[in-house]
Amino acid sequence: MNDYSLKALTKWCEIDLDLLAHNIVETKKIISKDTRIMAVIKDQAYGHGDVTIAHEMECLGIDFFAVSHIDEAIRLRNSGIESNILILTYTSPEAFGLLIQYHLTQALISFEYARKLNSFCKDNSCRCSAHVKVDTGMHRLGLCYDGTASTLKPLLELYRLPNLTITGTYTHFAVADSLIVSDKDYTLHQNQLFQKLLCKLKEEGISPGILHTQNTPATLHYPEFHYDYVRVGTLLMGLPYGDIALSSKAENFKPLFSLKAKVALVKTLPPNSKISYGLNYTTSSTEQIALVTIGYGDGYPRYLSNRKVCVIINDCLAEVIGNICMDQLLINVTDIPHVTEGDTVTLIGSSGDHTVSLNYIAQLMNTVSNELVDHINPRVPRVYRKGNEKVIRFLSF
Repeated sequence: MNDYSLKALTKWCEIDLDLLAHNIVETKKIISKDTRIMAVIKDQAYGHGDVTIAHEMECLGIDFFAVSHIDEAIRLRNSGIESNILILTYTSPEAFGLLIQYHLTQALISFEYARKLNSFCKDNSCRCSAHVKVDTGMHRLGLCYDGTASTLKPLLELYRLPNLTITGTYTHFAVADSLIVSDKDYTLHQNQLFQKLLCKLKEEGISPGILHTQNTPATLHYPEFHYDYVRVGTLLMGLPYGDIALSSKAENFKPLFSLKAKVALVKTLPPNSKISYGLNYTTSSTEQIALVTIGYGDGYPRYLSNRKVCVIINDCLAEVIGNICMDQLLINVTDIPHVTEGDTVTLIGSSGDHTVSLNYIAQLMNTVSNELVDHINPRVPRVYRKGNEKVIRFLSF
């Protein structure tokens, strides 16, 4: 896009691809030399745009992606992504044919599910690549393994299904983000169970394929776990959260994402003027307010209304006042000189000496930073920065 198109935007997310490269380098510093990165880019790469992010990652040496749903995987294939793609959750049996057509790897989430996929492959004279999901204690998806013979038996039967090609085995840690002693013990227990299963498979002459257990928290907190891949998403986006954001290792990861909008209108109001829906903000004196072209319909949370949250304009902090509307919000710019129509407002990110971080907003809302990015509406264009280049793209679902 040309410069005119950039100037015409009224709201946008900026995604810094140079920082993506930086975060990949920082990840490689943490993991062992023989461990590779499986990039989790579900939900549009956490709102960053999966197609653009995936292409950039392939250029940076990433050779394995993980997504939640088959439609995400197909979109990547149709955009030219050739690397391995693992579907982490349920794919309907009616869509099994698409797994074969698009050369996708399916997670086996239960023994019965594996049998259905095996039967499909038998009936259609084909084979499907699959990873075995082992439930070592999160009790969500996967075949339960608690170290007993009764839970080992269905796993051994699954690996021997004749029409599936088992190319990997993995588990997921439930509390790897927590440094509470009992939670650390639980994570270690999960890993010990996984190791015990691997020993049993070896005794039976069964190859588990590639191994991956560490999500973002486990990659930072348990670097001593050595497997073939780490399975990271928010780490690559620079979005560590909770206790992991406090880790010294997390300090080196930089958010790719910032959220910006423009001022559409500036007006001066007399004392005792009530503003926005609900009329729950009243000017205490003569105040200058600015209308900003973004709202909760774009994904900037309405929850932040009247909570003294600030944005950055002209390198100064300005408070969000009144109820946030669907397409716009108001800020108090009384003490900020020369605010005018077209000025850029940074709602999340840095400008001058000020930063409004995702973690700060997430803590106010008692959530995690990646949820905030996930909820930015696809109608908000993503502006990708790389070096001095800027490219505008709209997301498609």
